[in-house]
Amino acid sequence: MLDVLCTASELAEYGEVLVVRDRLERLAVTITPNFYGTELDEIEWVFDRFAQVGSGGRKTATISGVIVSIDAVYVRLTRKSRGWAPAAGTATLERLERTAATRRPECRIAWGAASVPDEHGHANRTGYPVFEEGDESFTGWVITLADEHVRLADAV
Repeated sequence: MLDVLCTASELAEYGEVLVVRDRLERLAVTITPNFYGTELDEIEWVFDRFAQVGSGGRKTATISGVIVSIDAVYVRLTRKSRGWAPAAGTATLERLERTAATRRPECRIAWGAASVPDEHGHANRTGYPVFEEGDESFTGWVITLADEHVRLADAV
């Protein structure tokens, strides 16, 4: 069995859905531990469709296998010097049959002033999320694979 992290943006960009019992093959890179402050930091790989061999000193591989479980990862947020980040040790997992069933915590949106309307009367406003200490946030999934194979890109 092999656990691989999968960020929310990895699947969202193309609207992909992963399902338990599906066979998959994806590019992945090694990751820097100590993001979650839990045993999740021991996971070596994260899926990355745009992985490049030798980028940033990380290993790149094609990982394949059969999905045996999918767990959504939720954290509590804390303010750090560079913005909001997961508070150490707050990661919790929620078992799913498919990534499309992921619960998405709602955040508050602060809206800016509207732009001047164009010739058709349409105006735009910019919104950004507003977080508070301890807010819940979805960060991605832990995908567990059976019959897994890791083919390092350097060896191809």
